[in-house]
Amino acid sequence: MPRFLKTQHLRRPPEFDLVYRHKQKAADGVLLVFARRREAVSASASPSMVPVHAAASLDLTTTRIGLSVSKRRGNAVARNREKRLIREAFRLTAAELSSGLDLVVVPIASQPLTLTDVMHSLKKLCSKLDRRLPVVSSIPPLPFLDVRNDGRTGGSGK
Repeated sequence: MPRFLKTQHLRRPPEFDLVYRHKQKAADGVLLVFARRREAVSASASPSMVPVHAAASLDLTTTRIGLSVSKRRGNAVARNREKRLIREAFRLTAAELSSGLDLVVVPIASQPLTLTDVMHSLKKLCSKLDRRLPVVSSIPPLPFLDVRNDGRTGGSGK
């Protein structure tokens, strides 16, 4: 059975913030899932756009998950059980989920969660979000062509 690796976690608040800022979410009666498609960061990107933990974002095919379980869900024992259940559902269905996504999963069911419900919900919501999210091109951008400089790349045109 595949393990749930650290590279599959969203671990830092800025990573969660990026997912929330994309404002793409889907819900059913069991889970609320926020998603964003990861993309390659170019060398010319502004420092605010570079991910905090660049090593984790190098593999653009891995889907990563973050969990947000409110204190309203119960005491620490109940919240930790829900988090373990969601992580296990993600681990078991990771091969069937869309690749290259960052997900934040929030349990919203009023009744206790079951593994089969969470697995079914996660698959359904991820496929729904995958259709909704824009596809990121894997083709690197072309170098800047300066038409004032006879088509040579770069330069100031002098």
